[in-house]
Amino acid sequence: AVTHPDYTTAAIALFVFALITFLSIKGNGWMKSYAVLLGISCGWLLYAVLGKSSHMPSHTPLVKLPELFSWGTPRLDIGMALTAILFTFLLGANTIAAISAVKQVAPLSKENEKQILNRGVWAGGISHIISSLFSTIGIVPLPASAGFIQLTGQRKVKSFLIASLILAGISFIPSIVNFISLLPGPIANAALLATFVQVIGISFQSILREELNQHRLTILGISLLISLGIMFLPESAFSGIPSSLQYVLSNGLLVGTMLVILLEQFWKE
Repeated sequence: AVTHPDYTTAAIALFVFALITFLSIKGNGWMKSYAVLLGISCGWLLYAVLGKSSHMPSHTPLVKLPELFSWGTPRLDIGMALTAILFTFLLGANTIAAISAVKQVAPLSKENEKQILNRGVWAGGISHIISSLFSTIGIVPLPASAGFIQLTGQRKVKSFLIASLILAGISFIPSIVNFISLLPGPIANAALLATFVQVIGISFQSILREELNQHRLTILGISLLISLGIMFLPESAFSGIPSSLQYVLSNGLLVGTMLVILLEQFWKE
């Protein structure tokens, strides 16, 4: 059967993207601070009015506490362990990128960048250990956070701490979690797209702070071409290799990051 594009959903997503971008540029006061939330709310409302929203599960407990090893006791899987080690490099690079990006848009701390990075890595490690014990998804620092800060103009640490505590409290109430999970993917992606506009600007600013000689441009070009090329390959292109390598080689971001690290370390000027 031929799958036809859903133009209505595409139009709603485009509207959300345009609204968030407009409010973040032209909005004043609270409208700029809540640009992302307003865009998501309007898009979700349109989605519901047009009858595209899903229905909530009817039976959910009022409060549910996390269970220790709810997916079963851990087992050693060599392939998965190898993949986890390689993804740790990506996570480390992601942490560095996130801290650097946030420091550009919210230079609040006067600490040495190495101290901030050490604290960030320690906090991430503890968070992942706790997440694995209670069988939940680990918290990953994203450079897109800098885009949210840039969009909303909200740079106070206190606001982020309060929001984190609220989200942690909400996670114990399944009915609220189920309601939030009904957020349509196209609406969430449109909001993320608006933040990525800011992230791209921050990344170019970061790149242009360094001298771009022929050596660095070549490394950048090789990494971008190979990583982007991998992203456009079909899944079947990796079907003939071991599953442990499929996770790695099919991830353009991971391959690009590892390639940059290797080229910078072993290809000297």
